[in-house]
Amino acid sequence: MSNGNFFIVLLLLVGLLGCQTNQAGDLKSAVLIDNSKQTSQKIGKAVVELLNGMGIILAKDAFENKSSIIIEQKIPQTLDGSMAAGSVLPKPTQLTLMMNSAQQCFLVNQSTQRTVRVDVKCKVE
Repeated sequence: MSNGNFFIVLLLLVGLLGCQTNQAGDLKSAVLIDNSKQTSQKIGKAVVELLNGMGIILAKDAFENKSSIIIEQKIPQTLDGSMAAGSVLPKPTQLTLMMNSAQQCFLVNQSTQRTVRVDVKCKVE
């Protein structure tokens, strides 16, 4: 690849990354306005995406009163209820509902800073 073509490809990649970054923009903590079944399904789908396919059960009022939730993985236990030998305690994950200036809602994994746009109604907390 010649230097000119490489420079054009590099500019295109930077432009695409810039578009993705600007989509979220300046985010502020938010809470849900509408907590309907459809909203819960959209939030659930975004959570699964942020957790790389790990499914969880969300409380009905998740993100309704607080912008963040903490998710802890179940710790493997032996039959007597004690922690299984050799188990490593995974770090809890914090997910935060955020809103940008265009009033778009996003879920952010605070550990990875990964962000997913969610088509729901929310308001600044």
